Amino acid sequence: IWHCKVYISRENRPMRSLKTEDKQAATKIAYDTFAEVLNQSNTTGTTSPRNLERLSRRYIDIYELKNKNGEKGGSLPNLNRIRNVIGKLFLAFCDFKQYKKPKDLPSNLSSLYIEWRREEGWKSTGIDKKGNHVNGANTKKVIPSEDTIFNELQSIRKFGDYLIENKLLSERVKIPTRTSFVPAKDDDESKNPPFTPSDYRKITAGFRRWIKKDDGYDRRTKAVIYQFFLISTSVGWRYASEGLLMKWSGIKGFRQETHMIKGEEVTSTISKIKIRDSKRNKIRNGEFVNGQHIQDLKEMYEEWSQENPNLKPKPDQYMFLDPKTGNPLSKAQVYDTFKEKILPDCNLDRNDYTYYSTRKYMITTRIAEGADPTVLCLITGHDERVMFKHYVRINEEQAAGKATVMTYSDRSKDSKWSPLWEAAGTANTNA
Repeated sequence: IWHCKVYISRENRPMRSLKTEDKQAATKIAYDTFAEVLNQSNTTGTTSPRNLERLSRRYIDIYELKNKNGEKGGSLPNLNRIRNVIGKLFLAFCDFKQYKKPKDLPSNLSSLYIEWRREEGWKSTGIDKKGNHVNGANTKKVIPSEDTIFNELQSIRKFGDYLIENKLLSERVKIPTRTSFVPAKDDDESKNPPFTPSDYRKITAGFRRWIKKDDGYDRRTKAVIYQFFLISTSVGWRYASEGLLMKWSGIKGFRQETHMIKGEEVTSTISKIKIRDSKRNKIRNGEFVNGQHIQDLKEMYEEWSQENPNLKPKPDQYMFLDPKTGNPLSKAQVYDTFKEKILPDCNLDRNDYTYYSTRKYMITTRIAEGADPTVLCLITGHDERVMFKHYVRINEEQAAGKATVMTYSDRSKDSKWSPLWEAAGTANTNA
């Protein structure tokens, strides 16, 4: 096998294998190798071999350092995800396809990865670094879900972005959209439990502690993420496909309503909201409790808009903007904060809550307080079969020993509504 030595300087003379026994072919390859190594030295300052295995190790090292320093993006779940997807699965895929360097990666990388992951990838999920089978891991073919594969593709694309930043890849890795690749789930029939009343109080306290924590995360963004949680548990919408896509034009107004709680009259704010049902692709309207959370959110943005006018609420604007970037909150921001920052800090009675528990909490709480399940189906977009199969049963199981009864009027013919732009509220992130 012929080799060549590239002279960069007296101290730096890297050697490369030309991978051929043909002298004439080796001569041609040597010139190409010289140009490649010289360009690498000029653009990156190093002549270390830029193979995918070394690059993935350096990429993982970046996140291990972030994890050590407590930096954004360095959470342990994120680090473990990168170790598994990039350090194990992606490298196994590249080894299977004989891709050694970034330039070997094809334009249809995602399609090839999907095919490999379904047919061969399972062999790489149950072995250690030496290739030995790990106890308890799969020993036969198991096809991962589309959701799992899509999440892996997102990690691979981000690794590709890292290669682009280092001038090792010319084009971004193309992946399908989630909606086109991952089948829509009917989360209304999922086993995600509603929060218990005590756990709900612990979670809201956890959010307030997190807002006060000095961790480098913009406190305004924290406040919006908390308000989104409060509103989600009051409205019961599908948080990702309906809540995060909500615009201010969908808030139709507010009115005051008196409830009887333990024999005392308590006045609360009711909101009227128009929601685009993501499951049935139609509009539904409803009246919801705790409308003051929406008023609080609006006043927060009005205050922040004094420095950034783009944050001022407008009818055609998304309700939940990240005050730091001006972009809509992402599903990852909301869900990862909930799972990684809030829940671990709350000492809860159970550990199987998801963000979809906000929807189930709203419905079970309203049923427990006397709301008509049929009306709830209309305002939440639930199937009546699911409502009576799951929620009414949960309410019956939790009804024993209930200390507080609140009476709601599900619909009010004589309501006096004030539009959003005239409604008064007090901004308060400690609600």
